[in-house]
Amino acid sequence: MAFLAIHRTSNFMNMIGTRELASRGFMVLGMNPRSDNNEAIVSFEDIALDIKQGVEFLRRQPGISRVVLIGFSGGGPSITFYQATAEKGPSYCQGPSKLTQCSNALAGLPPADGLLRQYFPRGTDLSRFSQTYLNAIALRLNQRPRKTLGFETPADRLRLCCADRLNSPPETGHESIVS
Repeated sequence: MAFLAIHRTSNFMNMIGTRELASRGFMVLGMNPRSDNNEAIVSFEDIALDIKQGVEFLRRQPGISRVVLIGFSGGGPSITFYQATAEKGPSYCQGPSKLTQCSNALAGLPPADGLLRQYFPRGTDLSRFSQTYLNAIALRLNQRPRKTLGFETPADRLRLCCADRLNSPPETGHESIVS
């Protein structure tokens, strides 16, 4: 079994998970996407083509019969987009109702044998969990420093950008007249 780890904008070649799995005898490919450290040029189609190359490379290695994709944070959407497109074909991301359009270049993607996601496996019924538990996970994710944010957290950035709006009463569009 081999693992492929990727994030949409971060270097996963030295991610702790790649080192730990390798130290335990697993073959691990940590990948850099074409959009390494540049959120502005993220293309899920390009990331899917990068993952395809990684999956095909790992499958050519002696003794490798299964490839599992690892994604958390920005890697989660990357690997789930890849796997859904590999399983369903390009029609998964084509048509007027699709936010991200893709070309037929994604036809024939080899599906991975599994996905590892942080917190919830694919298809998990979130209604089984309390809102308090889901909020705790959201808080944990929003308090994790991100390389793409200069090692600030999403919560820090929200406070910096919107502090004036977070601490003031909502605007109603009507001025109060006090006499």
